[in-house]
Amino acid sequence: METRPPKLYKYCPWNDYAKDILLENRVYFNSAESFNDPFDGNVVLADMDGAMEKWLERFKRAFAAVHNRNLTEEEQRAIGDTLAKMSLRERKQYFEKNIVDVLRKAMGICCFSAENRNIVMWSHYADNHKGICLEFNHSNSGGFGASKVSYYAEYPSLNYISASDAELSINRFCIKAVDWQYEQEYRVIMPNKAKAKIPFPPELLVGVIAGCCMPDEKLAELIGLLENRLLPITLYKARKKEREFGLDIARVGDYGLTSSALEDIE
Repeated sequence: METRPPKLYKYCPWNDYAKDILLENRVYFNSAESFNDPFDGNVVLADMDGAMEKWLERFKRAFAAVHNRNLTEEEQRAIGDTLAKMSLRERKQYFEKNIVDVLRKAMGICCFSAENRNIVMWSHYADNHKGICLEFNHSNSGGFGASKVSYYAEYPSLNYISASDAELSINRFCIKAVDWQYEQEYRVIMPNKAKAKIPFPPELLVGVIAGCCMPDEKLAELIGLLENRLLPITLYKARKKEREFGLDIARVGDYGLTSSALEDIE
């Protein structure tokens, strides 16, 4: 069993979204259809032979997860009649259109990384190193447990009939091309929470790393926000290494209404 990382990180530009995370202790959950990678979550549908009862039962569970209600008896009969007239290939297409596509729109996904020093992610997601990287405690996730993204050279196979609801969510929404492996991504997935701001336990946010190119006035604004947080939070500063392509992360001090900064930025 693979050990989960004790800390997870979220790269952000220094903007209203980042300030909202620090002030309100909530993060934005996007939908899979909004991701910038069109290959995200692509799978090959395995042969899904099985009795009609299994097909209908699987559809009922998936429908409830997507729509937050159960099928009525009339709806069950209508869907059962529809599926009975279909070939195996048509059933796959029906399931893909009526369940999987809806899941992509409805499933809320929030992305994190196990890595805080990746210069590419600092450039792509944190405004060319002028933003921040938030540090979350993942050893005690408080209901915000994240699933590890798996990376493949080819589309993996998924059987919708035998897969559990959890497997369907994780296998479908935690799959990316091997080209993205450098991100070491983890995802928190919540049904029917797409495009919503979801609160997290404040004690999970334990640190903030300021980018190596963050302007002084923005750094001062960041410190002002940290000083008014109720719980202690540690500020770090990223700095370019002198002799190699990379970053050092230097601790600045502890902030919050229950802590005072231990050091000043030199």
